[in-house]
Amino acid sequence: MLWGNFDFVQVSGVFTINAMMNLFGDMHERMNGGKAAKDVDWSAFIYGTICGIVPWCLMYYQITLIPADLWDEIPWFVWLFLIEYLVLFFSFPINMAI
Repeated sequence: MLWGNFDFVQVSGVFTINAMMNLFGDMHERMNGGKAAKDVDWSAFIYGTICGIVPWCLMYYQITLIPADLWDEIPWFVWLFLIEYLVLFFSFPINMAI
């Protein structure tokens, strides 16, 4: 609902896929706890990353549906928030890989 979508099916789908992303992250931690860096299995992390990208695609698709004459009415801090949220979200995989 952050990006103005109140469709129950889409919001519940985003909620579910975010839960899946978190569960894949937990699975990754459980599978690889105590292992050496060279022995880490990244498959759960990759599946979680794919699940995490889906809500972003839906959010930016929803933003593209805003009529062009309304783009100027969106406050600057909303755009700043979306950019900051995007950068911080996608910096996590870099942090995990390092």
